[in-house]
Amino acid sequence: MKNSIPENPDIVGIGTTFNFALAKVLAESNPDMTTLLVTRAKNGMSAQERVEHLFDDRIGEIQDQDEREEARRIIQLPENALVVDSDIFLRKFRGQIRKLFFQIWKSSQLRAGLTATRDAIGQKAFVNCEILSASKGIENSTLQLIHKVHEETLGVRERAVVLLGGNLAFDLARGMPMITEIAGDPQSVRRVAELFSNSKLRVYRSLDKNILDVAGPTKNVHSFAAGIASVFSDSTVAASATRGLAEYERIAAAIGSKAEFEVPRNGGVASDYFLFAGTRNFNAGKKFIGLLKNKIPVGTAVSEITRDETVEGIASAIPLRDFARKLNVHAPLIEAVAAILEGKISVRKAAANLIECGRDAEF
Repeated sequence: MKNSIPENPDIVGIGTTFNFALAKVLAESNPDMTTLLVTRAKNGMSAQERVEHLFDDRIGEIQDQDEREEARRIIQLPENALVVDSDIFLRKFRGQIRKLFFQIWKSSQLRAGLTATRDAIGQKAFVNCEILSASKGIENSTLQLIHKVHEETLGVRERAVVLLGGNLAFDLARGMPMITEIAGDPQSVRRVAELFSNSKLRVYRSLDKNILDVAGPTKNVHSFAAGIASVFSDSTVAASATRGLAEYERIAAAIGSKAEFEVPRNGGVASDYFLFAGTRNFNAGKKFIGLLKNKIPVGTAVSEITRDETVEGIASAIPLRDFARKLNVHAPLIEAVAAILEGKISVRKAAANLIECGRDAEF
């Protein structure tokens, strides 16, 4: 495509790694539509160059040379997708987005990022499109779920659709068969689902979006906890994952109507709990416990882990604990992670407390 910004693009995504993967899937699934991936130039690279090197590390891990070349070929945006530098987009775009908008950022910066986008391109840009909420976090200062941040900031009332699944960006970009869940207004959900209808990402229509949205930060905290638990044994990891899923069920039940509540089993919520070992949060938990074993203070360990990447399992632990307390939900694993990050309790003491708690409390 020409290096210009279409006046009224069909799909616009703002961000980097996961935004790239999602934009690629949507562009390939809808070849008659125009997709914009808006990302920032960084480290001396243009936005286009940055996108071209997003998965270099992951591709480099592939042992077979032919497979590496095939992966590099596959992870290319199709012709109907255009990479635009974010500074240029925010300065020049004054049109309307026809079908779908998403800006997947870390929860601590999302409201500020959405506000900057809205103020730069105008609220009218979002009048006709669906808003996809896919950031997995919880807003620290307000304890707001992420889709609420989208709706309040962009002024789209109840139009945000929540997307959640065990979707790792590299696998998604490679076109691996995957599943995800979406929830929201039925008509909005139908329109978003149609945009994925020709892709290998199978979309399941889920329940209440509050229930689905809280699964993101809950899963991230539990994944981080499982990484910490890996210092003990694989069985301990399995136990923490099992207990974590039970905690999610209790939180979700407290949010939704208990008479109608049923944890979705077909899609991403449950499958995320089988993906812990491949996630950033799990690896962060392993690194965290390794630093603590080397006598590194908790605060220093957190700073080192989060210096170069977003770790929502760390960012969401304390606000999620406060959120669960507000709901009066029994969530000892989340409580333990928050206490560890606050430096109030050691990992071994937290593990002992959880064992004692388990004697009297149901999973």
